[in-house]
Amino acid sequence: MSKQNPITIEDLWRIERLGAPSLSPDGAQAVAAVSRYSMDDNKGSSALWLLSTLGGAPRALTHCGDKDGQPRWSPAATGKTHARELIAFTARREQEGQKDEETQLYVIAPDGGEARRAADVATGVEAFRWCPDGRRLVFISWVWPELKGTRAQAGRHKEFKARKETGYVTSEAQYRHWDRNLPMGRVAHLHLLELDLQGGPGKVRDLFEGSAYELGRADPGAEHFDISPDGRHVCFAFDPAAEKRGDGRFALAEMDIKTGRAVVIAQDAGWDFGTPRYSPGGDRIAFTASHQGRKHTMPSQLAVWQRDGCTHEVVSAQWDHQVHAPLQWEEDGLALLFTVPAGYAFAKLAFRGRDRVFQILVGALVVPAQIGTLPLFLMLKSMGLVNTYAGALVPWLASIFGLFLVRQYSLSIPDEMLEAARIDGAGPWRSFRHVTLPAIAPTLLLVSIISIAGFFQLFAEPYVMTQGGPAQSTVTVLYFMYEEGFKWWNLGSASAVAFVLFLCILAVTLVQLAVAKRMGAYE
Repeated sequence: MSKQNPITIEDLWRIERLGAPSLSPDGAQAVAAVSRYSMDDNKGSSALWLLSTLGGAPRALTHCGDKDGQPRWSPAATGKTHARELIAFTARREQEGQKDEETQLYVIAPDGGEARRAADVATGVEAFRWCPDGRRLVFISWVWPELKGTRAQAGRHKEFKARKETGYVTSEAQYRHWDRNLPMGRVAHLHLLELDLQGGPGKVRDLFEGSAYELGRADPGAEHFDISPDGRHVCFAFDPAAEKRGDGRFALAEMDIKTGRAVVIAQDAGWDFGTPRYSPGGDRIAFTASHQGRKHTMPSQLAVWQRDGCTHEVVSAQWDHQVHAPLQWEEDGLALLFTVPAGYAFAKLAFRGRDRVFQILVGALVVPAQIGTLPLFLMLKSMGLVNTYAGALVPWLASIFGLFLVRQYSLSIPDEMLEAARIDGAGPWRSFRHVTLPAIAPTLLLVSIISIAGFFQLFAEPYVMTQGGPAQSTVTVLYFMYEEGFKWWNLGSASAVAFVLFLCILAVTLVQLAVAKRMGAYE
């Protein structure tokens, strides 16, 4: 037997880190930054790698930079002015005898070649987004707000780098964020970069120059602003307070990129708005909203601003879970497969692998439910359903045992009845609805009684996923009985809850029987 060596700290540092990927317009490729660390040199480096979503080995796209990161694929090429795709990224390099003192914006073709500096920004580039035309980019840079023009900023930056003193004097309320000092006297502004298609440095314009607008001072990123689908406007979050606070209550504004005219679209002294995102059609803007006066009891909400009506509405006021950024508009929804149609499909529809899949599902019945609780929790976490009613309900929308019963009973339905329905012009869905469903009504009654009785006894899911939270909103009857009897040792109260649970299940079962009898499910 070979000797196994334990994992050391050196082994952990040798693991390569993969950054957030960016997909190509056709979805066939992705680009991501891969970081490596050297303990001997006490230094980290990163390069860009191309990955095929169709399979195949990844390949390195950049080699020369030490800090190549934040890659973003340009939008799909349209027209003569945008004839080829580009990948933009941030880096510190030495090019044409000029070494970057601050992080700059570079572009490179996906098929390789030499990356070129898109612009020379003395104050550096923090984060960026492509405009839909693929010829412009909007980025963040920390500047001195009292200065106008890139030349003045470059001069002040040169003086800043040449200073001898290391101390700062400030009267601002927020001067430090976690483990670093904020750039004293500098604020985060949005800038517009127009690429030079001939390969030269592009033209840069400060969109906030001469105004009081600035982005948040605590790590402003690309999620704090968005560009409209037509490329004419940019929506961003800003702090309207004269004195910037650590718990800033941000407002939202929309700016016309061409004219620089901005309009505040959401502002309230008690609320914090952020992470705006335009809808694909550009008629709405989704953003997060949180009431700071009830910060610890009301989580971040989802709000939508209607551009035509110039009004916004909190659409998640009745949700019991928090909305997390960044937001992403989706056109397709989540589809759930229920027990009854699935059981009918396994019985009467012919498709490849039907019997094998059914055997695997039935085999899962011998696995204790507790074993699947942790994987179920991880799956629901990836769906954003932890600490929600939906997270407690979704696992009960489908039952393998119910699927088995429905399938077995559906097998007893003569195929001649379904053939007759097909001859009369009924498709699979109409045949299921008008022939199969009435025939299996008694089985459905049994499945519904068992499922609802089991739901009343729901315990494992809230115990693992929610612990009854938030604010006791997902405490089930059985979980409450457990806490009373085994956590607080109120045995009398727990016994009373058990008796009430029996009465509830009995009452619901009697109601189900009465409704089913009236509908003709049984006599």
